[in-house]
Amino acid sequence: MAGYARRGRVSDPGRRQRGTMQRLELAMGIVGTITILTLLTLVMALVQGTGAALTGAAIIFLVAAVVFIALAIWYRKVT
Repeated sequence: MAGYARRGRVSDPGRRQRGTMQRLELAMGIVGTITILTLLTLVMALVQGTGAALTGAAIIFLVAAVVFIALAIWYRKVT
């Protein structure tokens, strides 16, 4: 039983990079979804002409777009 108490990890040099890639892809998917939904909200606010909804949706859309671009640049550097 003592042999099973401590198991050494198999050395895998690409393991950390794959984990980073998975996290980046997940973050890009979430931010991309938020961006698309906010864009739809922005279009609906434009159609209805509601100023408060328009301002809020525009700010969220711009922030999400900037975050998405930053994640895309980071993803490009990692690959």
